[in-house]
Amino acid sequence: MKTRILMAVCAFSMMVLSGCVKDRTKEDWDSEHDAQIRQQVRDVSGDYSGSLSFDTDGFTNSSAAMELHLQQCTRLGAPGGTQSATLTAVCGTLRIPGAQPISLGFQNGAYDVSRNEFRAQVQVPGRPIVSIEGVVSNQFLSGRVVVEGYPNQSGYFQLDRGAALLVADNSAFLRLRQGASSGFQRYQGTPYFTDGLTHAAMRMTVIKPPTQQEQDFADLLMPVRYVDVSFNFGPDVDTVFRNAIWDRRLGTLVGKAESQSATGGLLYGLELHCHDVVSGENHGWNCEYSSYVNRPGVVFTGSFLTEGSVAQ
Repeated sequence: MKTRILMAVCAFSMMVLSGCVKDRTKEDWDSEHDAQIRQQVRDVSGDYSGSLSFDTDGFTNSSAAMELHLQQCTRLGAPGGTQSATLTAVCGTLRIPGAQPISLGFQNGAYDVSRNEFRAQVQVPGRPIVSIEGVVSNQFLSGRVVVEGYPNQSGYFQLDRGAALLVADNSAFLRLRQGASSGFQRYQGTPYFTDGLTHAAMRMTVIKPPTQQEQDFADLLMPVRYVDVSFNFGPDVDTVFRNAIWDRRLGTLVGKAESQSATGGLLYGLELHCHDVVSGENHGWNCEYSSYVNRPGVVFTGSFLTEGSVAQ
């Protein structure tokens, strides 16, 4: 009799437990998991400060003060998922203080508690993605800032949560903001036109166009600069290559210029390919200027040296 009663009690208990399990939905599990993530993000939230060191062209072994603010926020979940409303994320701001401060905000950061890793990406207009990657250890956060495609020119940071901001030299950032790193330069040359009829002096101008603070920061971590290159063929006759890529590592300058008609067709399409040259104390470019619309082919080739020197 006791055995039968015990078996009945066990059976009833299993039914109750089974019912409880069935009542716990996937939404319940997701909600509990997200609550854990929110707590994990709160554990690493706060204000971190320290220094950012970088080893890039023209600014080897330089450093600047850096601040990183992290906080819990929400973002949209995957469409169609059970949590399509919101998911927990890490938001914040990377800031370089000083006379001309630079700030990069992000809304899509994530924290992996199993590895103590923090990651975030910043979309910079006209530039590759900037990634912030770090490892949290107690109150310390160390890692790097890297531009997509250029992993060997990262900026490395060492930060301490709650510490006073270090006084560090950010003159490299100031020089960049002032355009001293790429700046403005005029060259002159006498190119050879492939039609065999024209052999005239010409001016070539390379200028760093106005940029936003986020672009300045990304530029500091890349070996390339985005510049405008123009060729003056005479009074009021110029061809401009907007956002040409000057790769200081490879010594190349590459650009493209196009113009479309009202119907969407190309009126002209031009390409520029230059390699840097040094003649004595003068810097310059060996350039090939070509067309790929109407009459495809090379238009002219020639050398352009800094104004005041002679380019042949």
